[in-house]
Amino acid sequence: MKLVDHKWAMDQPYINCESPPTGIILYYKNMSNVPVLLESSDFKVWYGEKLLDDAVTNHDHKEDGTQIMAPGEVLQCGTIQKELFNKYLCTAKGPMERPNIFVLLEINFSSLITRENYRYTVKQEIFFNCAQPDFHGGRTIYENLEKGTQ
Repeated sequence: MKLVDHKWAMDQPYINCESPPTGIILYYKNMSNVPVLLESSDFKVWYGEKLLDDAVTNHDHKEDGTQIMAPGEVLQCGTIQKELFNKYLCTAKGPMERPNIFVLLEINFSSLITRENYRYTVKQEIFFNCAQPDFHGGRTIYENLEKGTQ
């Protein structure tokens, strides 16, 4: 499992300070050569230290325990919270100025071949400046794949 990309959710055809993102969508991929069963997942978003704790909208993700991912398949999850994203992302700032968006994704899954359980956890800081909306950057704070978890 691997977090491979993110995209900003938009309700306009462009992003700027008057029309900031309305949410964020993460894309994760089954990097193994075997199908896996997604058992559970958790997704959180922060703006600096502020947890954006409105309901998270999962996209293309069925109920836990029922989603099978083929090798190389990509799924997405994310949140759309227009008022909160507008509140925090509509002010221009320097490229390295804090705070930024932080995302935490945790996925519990098992191999359909070996039945072994795994937990994939990744936390990333995603940079955003409404004055430079085409800048697509960030950094991984930590990423871990743990075997034998329940």
